[in-house]
Amino acid sequence: QTSNNLGKGFSLEEDTCLYPYDAKLSICGDWALKCYSMEMLDMEQAIHITGSAGDPSHGEGTGIIERERLFFSRGSACRGNATMMINDGGFWTDMGNSSVIPGARNILVQFVITIVEAFDNVTVAELNILCPCGETWKVGVPRSLSSCPPNTCLDQVGLFGYGTLNTPGYGSIRDQESFLRMSALRDNPEDGFAIPLAMHDYPLKKVLPCQTPQYFDNYQGVWERPCGTLNPRDSYLSLELEFRGQLEIKKSSYNMTHNFFPSGDGCLNKKSISIVQSGKISFGSSSNNVPHARKLTINPSSFTITPWNDDAVALLTQECPCSTAGSIWRVNQTVKIAKPCPNNTCNDFRLLRQPVGGKAYGIILRYNNFLRISSLDLNESAGFSKTFTASDFYWVNTQAPPPPSKKSHGIDAGGVLLLVVFFGALIYFAGGAAYNYFRNDALRIPHAGFWSDMPGLISEGFAFTLSCGKHGGHSGYSVMNTAEQDRSSYGAL
Repeated sequence: QTSNNLGKGFSLEEDTCLYPYDAKLSICGDWALKCYSMEMLDMEQAIHITGSAGDPSHGEGTGIIERERLFFSRGSACRGNATMMINDGGFWTDMGNSSVIPGARNILVQFVITIVEAFDNVTVAELNILCPCGETWKVGVPRSLSSCPPNTCLDQVGLFGYGTLNTPGYGSIRDQESFLRMSALRDNPEDGFAIPLAMHDYPLKKVLPCQTPQYFDNYQGVWERPCGTLNPRDSYLSLELEFRGQLEIKKSSYNMTHNFFPSGDGCLNKKSISIVQSGKISFGSSSNNVPHARKLTINPSSFTITPWNDDAVALLTQECPCSTAGSIWRVNQTVKIAKPCPNNTCNDFRLLRQPVGGKAYGIILRYNNFLRISSLDLNESAGFSKTFTASDFYWVNTQAPPPPSKKSHGIDAGGVLLLVVFFGALIYFAGGAAYNYFRNDALRIPHAGFWSDMPGLISEGFAFTLSCGKHGGHSGYSVMNTAEQDRSSYGAL
């Protein structure tokens, strides 16, 4: 602009810009944003993301997200000492295509832990007023927060943002070439998915690429299914639900929990349905249809379902009555499923993606810290022939199995050495005594003179050492004849 056209508008005559939005959401990697100014502070930001969204037409992706924010005084250009650090760690979930931002995807972000440290007295004073969170802030003392007691963080959103401290964060994200932009997060999908990218949603530049996936056949550990929504293609359900789950695999046994929640609260409020199962699990040969996957068999010994409200009872009655004599479902009553439901009473249980009770078959795949399980079938051949779909959500590893205990599998090297010394001494003394008896008719240990002199020799050695070589007692050694040594080609010792 010049002084002649200040305040005048400009119109776009020709759009020569290219917008190479990726056909697939490729947000895995490390992203960084250099110093930029906010309303009250300057800030630097870095984000580490793992996982993949897979097919862009399906909401099947999830992963781990870690965010680091470093705050400085306003106008400092992020130079000098920082005033505060906020590090968040949690999960992200792909929630489908954005209808507002071209080429973007809707996401749900949930930071399960937030680490905060203030570096000066002014920031500490502000934190103690706006968000004491049950304790008193101190300079240079970091605090790890997952939630705050009621009425102890009046400006939680202003300080930490949505998606933290037990609140969901709904928004949109878009990657373009080597840059990433994320919209402001909101605590509900209606608002979060409707917000366009704003001027202050600055792009983060990719600084490290995503790691190449490594495939493993070890499925042991604790796996978390971050909060997500049922696939849009399952919209036949009369109740819109979000869900989260946990799976623990120990050798040949498993424990699995699924909790379903009303849609839009980030799996944080009252549950609608709980499904808990445990039993035996086994992993077979490689899948014929999916590279790196293996055949999976589960055999639950315990299977319980609990509806927590009337809507859940109505849904279960509609989709899986599991009885020929009417509905078995009641609010707040846990039903134990000891065997598969009667024929034609639970044929389309896509809510859980496995038969209710009874042995079931499918496939399983692990890469890096992610696990994927197909829908399961009562028929072995049909189950082992499965492929993955958009509804086969990823599980994220949150706890590796403990290292195997060091059990004794025999005698170690020290034990072997002691046995060799013991039996060697036994053979020496017993064999030598027997030899002397048969040869001289006298039962004596071998080399009796040496063993009888040993106590005296040991005593002389200690006395000589303690007197620094000045011990004047009897010595069993003769003096070296140096003259004889000089005349001998071998010497004398």
